[in-house]
Amino acid sequence: MKLVTFEMHGGARHIGALLAGEQTLVDFTASDRAPHLRDMLALIDGGDAALAQARELAAKPRVVRKLAEVKLLAPVPEPRQMRDFLIFEQHIRQARATRNRLADDGQPTDPAQIKSWWGKKNGFRLEDFVMELKPGGRFRMAMRSPENNLFVTNGRVREADAPRRVVYTWVWEEGDWKGHETLVTVDFRKDGDGTRVVVRHENFTDASARDRHLGGWTTHSEGLEEYLNANN
Repeated sequence: MKLVTFEMHGGARHIGALLAGEQTLVDFTASDRAPHLRDMLALIDGGDAALAQARELAAKPRVVRKLAEVKLLAPVPEPRQMRDFLIFEQHIRQARATRNRLADDGQPTDPAQIKSWWGKKNGFRLEDFVMELKPGGRFRMAMRSPENNLFVTNGRVREADAPRRVVYTWVWEEGDWKGHETLVTVDFRKDGDGTRVVVRHENFTDASARDRHLGGWTTHSEGLEEYLNANN
């Protein structure tokens, strides 16, 4: 479910989610007058119950709009503070044992397995990966771009609760965000015949940094789903 904030003709701001094909979207705000559907901050504050209602509306749309007829805005146009964040959610389908495969027996920290899917969708190559699944454990990842540029991030694990959750810091060693610490929370939730993976990446300096990381999380999750389904 790709959540969006958009502007209607006349200036009214609504929230919703892109539908399959990404040419239309479901309008949550127009579908229900619930307070937690008025804007993205209210939806986030509404917690799991609000997200559950959003998923229901996305599955059975009441009000659908063409993307060409609205203006997409930043998901949180007016954040409470400049430490912006993103929430990415992906349902890994057709993998009944997905959650255990992702988080049991050290598999999420196995470089050989992660190299099989991380970055494959956008041409990146994972050259190094370390994650010690314990509080204070070391995190390091080095990726090589198609242009042969090396991108390295490191941090420390703050929380490790396999197979449900891992929380860790993320600091780039070079580039525009060198030295700035962000925080990643990944939740694995059993959902029918698969697993819902929810990523919250927060404490960005601005919306541009957030949006560039969102693109990365999107392609990496698609690579993970393809890998799991091919090896199910």
